[in-house]
Amino acid sequence: MQPLISVIVPVYNISSYLNECVNSLLAQTYSNIEIILVDDGSTDCSGKMCDEWEKKDERIKVLHKENGGLSDARNEGIKIASGELIGYVDGDDVIDPDMYEELYHGLITQSADMAVCKHLEFSDKIPDNRKKGNTKTYTKSEFMRMYAYQEDGITSAVWQRLYKKSLVSGLEFPKGHNYEDVVWSAQVIQQCKKIVLLDSSLYFYRVRTGSICLEQDIEKKTRGKINDLLLAYRSEAEFLQKSGYENEATWIWKKYFSEAIKICFWIKEYNLESLEKEAERLKAEIRKTKISYWKIYAFKIWPGGYYFLWHLGKKGAKK
Repeated sequence: MQPLISVIVPVYNISSYLNECVNSLLAQTYSNIEIILVDDGSTDCSGKMCDEWEKKDERIKVLHKENGGLSDARNEGIKIASGELIGYVDGDDVIDPDMYEELYHGLITQSADMAVCKHLEFSDKIPDNRKKGNTKTYTKSEFMRMYAYQEDGITSAVWQRLYKKSLVSGLEFPKGHNYEDVVWSAQVIQQCKKIVLLDSSLYFYRVRTGSICLEQDIEKKTRGKINDLLLAYRSEAEFLQKSGYENEATWIWKKYFSEAIKICFWIKEYNLESLEKEAERLKAEIRKTKISYWKIYAFKIWPGGYYFLWHLGKKGAKK
């Protein structure tokens, strides 16, 4: 009998999309599956919908909890997971009927610890051009390099993968922060001996359209970048350094300081007085890194040119 796959699905106010997500999970050709719907304190009817699904199919478990964010929902979900293998799906996304069948096949045939597929983005209609291709295997050092440089479509996203439970059990997502999967994914990769990559687009990530961000939201967005994105980059770079990936860590630090420069200009451009101390702190960090101020001015005058030079730096880091 095939091993049980537990799929953890965080749910928060996604009543318009939840049914499509759950239907795609129940339609999997890999039948020995457990679907864990974690209602993260939804204030719409999402929680009730979860209960209705649990009544319809014995493969579905529901956990209701107070709102704690995406990381907390995933952490709580794995605590009640019974499967030998673990997958994550966001509750507003959709997956191909063959996704877990193909991921499992790659995992077993290649004796790998983690299987990864590609993804496509959509807003309303699921893409028809579902690319299916070859399978490649990588050592953890090879895959870590691809992950750090985001090569071949590899990102920090946790939802297009199938993991051995031994890899992720006890490894919690950082609670209370966005970009929660950045360092978590690096930690998982470091525990692998072999990783299989399917050149197949089997996960469909929904891009939800909404109103354009108003100028008064710039302060909140900037503060989020400081508290979440910069923290994620810093944690990732420090982990890579500690694990012996010096070139990869250097590249992540470049991303960190590039984002820090951009944040400093946002604070000045939008006159965000409440964040001026943060700007001074970031500028002090930039000075210590030997990043010359001509790069800062180049970024302000010609952001595209700055990123062009940044990508040249990426190529140099790989050598």
